[in-house]
Amino acid sequence: MENLLIGQVNRKPFVAVKQITDICLLVFLFSVVFFPNDTFNTKIVSLGILLLLTIPYLFRPLTADESITVWIGLIYTSIVIIFSIALTGDVMGNIRAGYPGYILMLYPLIKRSGFRFEQWLILLLKVLAVFTIAVAALDVLHIVDLTQNRVIMWFAQSDNAMVGKGAHLPIGIMIFMKTSPMMFLGLFYSLRRKQYISALVFFAALVLSGTRANMLVAIASVVFYMCCLEQSRRLRRISLVVAVTVGLIVIWDGRILDFLYDMFQRKAGSDSVRSGHLKGILEFWAQNPVAFFTGSGFISEFYSYGTNTYLSNIELSYWNLLRQVGLVAFLFFIAVLVVPVIGLSKRSAGNHYILAYLCYLVIAYTNPFLYSSTGFTVILFLYWYCFCEVRKNGAENNGKKIHG
Repeated sequence: MENLLIGQVNRKPFVAVKQITDICLLVFLFSVVFFPNDTFNTKIVSLGILLLLTIPYLFRPLTADESITVWIGLIYTSIVIIFSIALTGDVMGNIRAGYPGYILMLYPLIKRSGFRFEQWLILLLKVLAVFTIAVAALDVLHIVDLTQNRVIMWFAQSDNAMVGKGAHLPIGIMIFMKTSPMMFLGLFYSLRRKQYISALVFFAALVLSGTRANMLVAIASVVFYMCCLEQSRRLRRISLVVAVTVGLIVIWDGRILDFLYDMFQRKAGSDSVRSGHLKGILEFWAQNPVAFFTGSGFISEFYSYGTNTYLSNIELSYWNLLRQVGLVAFLFFIAVLVVPVIGLSKRSAGNHYILAYLCYLVIAYTNPFLYSSTGFTVILFLYWYCFCEVRKNGAENNGKKIHG
C-alpha cells in the first residue's frame, strides 16, 4: 500500500506536465490558425514554454524520427539565424524572422504526450471555415455589411486577414483569413472520411477567400481527388463522368472561360508587381553573385521593380527564401519539405494529406506562407502524421487482422 501511494505521488508531476503541455499546444495552435500576426503574443509565449518542455528530450535517447525533426529544427534554424545575423548585424530582427524553424522541435513532445494533434487542428480549421462563411452570409443577406462588420474588420486591421468588396475581386468579395490555405488539410480530411458536408464547408470558405490561387487550386484538387484518389471505384467513375461533362459545357458555353479570363485580367496588376519582385531579385544576384550561394540574411533588402522600393519580405516565397538563406540552405529546406511526401507516398492512408500539402506548397509560391509559423505548423503536422500517426494506425490495423 505504501509503495502504491508513493507511485501515485510520483505520478502527479508528470500529470501536471502533461496538462501544461496540452494547454500550451492548444494555445499555440489556436494562435497559429486565428492570429498568425501574433496580435496578443500568445503564439510566441506558448511556443517558448513548449520549447522549454522539449529540452529534456535532447538529453534522452531519441528514435530516428524524433532525431530528424529535433535536429533539423534546432541545428538548421540556428545556423541560418546566426548566419543572417553575421551578414546583417541585426540580432533581434533575424531571430524574429527565423524562429519559425524551431517549431519542428515540438515533434517528440507531441508524439510522447499523446496530444490529439489531428483532431484539434482540424477542429480549429473548421471553426475558421465556418467563421468565414458566416461573415459572407451576413453580408449577402444584408444583415451586416462586410465593411461594417467589426469582428472581421478587426482581423483585417490587426493584419490577420484581408477583407474587401468590389468588381476588381474574382467573386466580388474577399474574406481572406491569412491561414486559409491550411484549410486544405480539413478539406481532404473530410473527403477521406466521406464527411461531405464538412468538405463543402471547407471548399466554400476557400472560394470565399477571394483569391485566384485558393479558388482554382481548390477546384482542381477536389476534381483530382474525386476522380483518382476516392476509395470507392463507383464514385470515382461517376466523378470522372461529371468532371468531363462539366468541362465540355464550360468549353461549349464560353461564358465561364470569359469569366476566368476577366478574373485574370483584373489581377494583372498583382502579377505585374510579382514580376517586378523577381526582376529585382535576379538583378540583386547579378550584382552580388556570391550572395546566391551564401544568402543575404532574413531581414536583408533588395530593390523591387514591382513597388519601386526596397523590400525584405515579398509574396514570392521560394525566390525570397533562396535570396535570404542562399542555395545550400535553400536546397536543404526543400529536402525537409520532401521527406513527408516520400514517407506518406508509401502508405495509401496518407494520399489525402499529400494532396493537401501540395496544394499548400503551390499556394505558398505567391504568398508569404512558406518560412512562417503557419508553414512550419503544416510541416510539423505532416511529419507527425507520416512518422507517428500512420505507423500507429498501421500497427493497430495489423493487430486487429492478427487477432481477427
